[in-house]
Amino acid sequence: MADNETRAMRNLGAGILALILIVVLGVSFKFLIYPKLQSRLVESTSATTSYTSQITVCGDSFAGYAVVRSPAMKRELASKGIRLNWKDDVADYGARAKAVRAGECDFAVNTIDADLVTGQDLGEFPGSIIFIIDESHGADGVVAYKTAVPNVQALNQAGTKIVVTANSPSETLARQMISGMLPMLANDQHWLEAADGAEAVYKQLIGTKPNERKAFVLWEPWLSKALEIDGVQKIYDSSATTATIVDVMTVNRSYLSERADLVNFFTQAYFRNLWSYTSQPSGLRDLVIEDAQEQGSKLINDQALAIVTGIRWKNTLENYAHMGLVPRFEAKGIPNMEDMVSGISRFLVRTGKLAKNPVEGREQELYYDTILRQMQASKFHPGGEEQMHGASELPALAADQWEKLMVVGNLDAKSIAFARGSASLSPEGVRDAQEIGRLLKGWPNYYITVEGHARADAADQVAAGVLAQDRARGVGEALQTSGVSKNRIRTLAKPATQSTGQGQSVTFVLSQRSF
Repeated sequence: MADNETRAMRNLGAGILALILIVVLGVSFKFLIYPKLQSRLVESTSATTSYTSQITVCGDSFAGYAVVRSPAMKRELASKGIRLNWKDDVADYGARAKAVRAGECDFAVNTIDADLVTGQDLGEFPGSIIFIIDESHGADGVVAYKTAVPNVQALNQAGTKIVVTANSPSETLARQMISGMLPMLANDQHWLEAADGAEAVYKQLIGTKPNERKAFVLWEPWLSKALEIDGVQKIYDSSATTATIVDVMTVNRSYLSERADLVNFFTQAYFRNLWSYTSQPSGLRDLVIEDAQEQGSKLINDQALAIVTGIRWKNTLENYAHMGLVPRFEAKGIPNMEDMVSGISRFLVRTGKLAKNPVEGREQELYYDTILRQMQASKFHPGGEEQMHGASELPALAADQWEKLMVVGNLDAKSIAFARGSASLSPEGVRDAQEIGRLLKGWPNYYITVEGHARADAADQVAAGVLAQDRARGVGEALQTSGVSKNRIRTLAKPATQSTGQGQSVTFVLSQRSF
């Protein structure tokens, strides 16, 4: 009896062992042997690829990148045996930076602000900027109901909410606006209300009561859709500023070092195709419509036109200027990369997005100018000499025209103080005026009113008014010395209402012509 039980146990053990062995063999065949056999079969029954190289570009569906992934771009690369692979990460900038670091992306499109933020998080900048793709110039904007928010300054109150797509150019535009005009919000992160994309922001706008002090940041075509809502107006957009939302092409640093020939050809091919699309009457509009369809969405002509109008694609000559390869006096106000990086870092730090500028004093580490420098030396200009579109100088205004301007808000800058009874700028006052001049370069479409103040307790109020005017005029002249056009500056004396230090200062109001 015992022998039978022992034999049965042995048979059971052998059966279990055989079953385990069969399972292991089956799994091994499925996951190890079969894939190899199948791979060999596919290889033996397939043709040899006609491509000698592949380039993987990581990005998202933004229309500004349409030229990069355009059919014409792919054809030109293919003519040299290069396959272009576009990898969409749905605007996950952190994942994109990690993919560049891992070598999964040879190239990646990016915004300068996203590059700074992800670089801070990673502790390194795995990609180097080789050229600027475009800059938002009205394609992103801030809207609100006029009854509650007549202008930007109305947002400068505790409890204000601004709805944005978090970690996007929309958030960047909001932070730039806050850093220059809304000191109540600059150090308070409670203003930010996150939504998942422009459509979600638009839906929140629809559900908001007109008397709520709330603003919404959108991009096209949702920006134009929002302005169709009764009572909604635009209070700020990216056309008011410069060097804020800037898209760039970055390259994995190892790839750039090892395959400079491919990077060079890719860059030249991009600018040739950009020129080809921009030189056709409706080339970019048609491309944006076609590209949207490829990305799974649909645009009508008016929507595509709003996008194209709101984006400034940067040509070769403008890129030379941005890279500092054109003398400043010939650059038509186009900022160089170092200044753009430090300027964007400044407002991101000011509003708490960055703890500090991660490349302070080393801004040039973010970009590589050799590719464009070589192109410039070879006189590369697709289609002939291009036009450089710099900042347009605002026209001079008559007194009645100044009164018709739309007030945007007060400039968030240190009020320039004067000694009692004096209109002379101190060395500190001169430095403050220079800093204000730097800020104004970021708002090329704004006029500024310099308001001089004098003390209300002055014995001679007529003399006090003259003093206030002299103070305003002195600061206005200092702004001109720092590079601000005199057309943009108005100086005036404000009625004396303060007997404190405020009555011995100069303050600033920003205005613009109506949208």
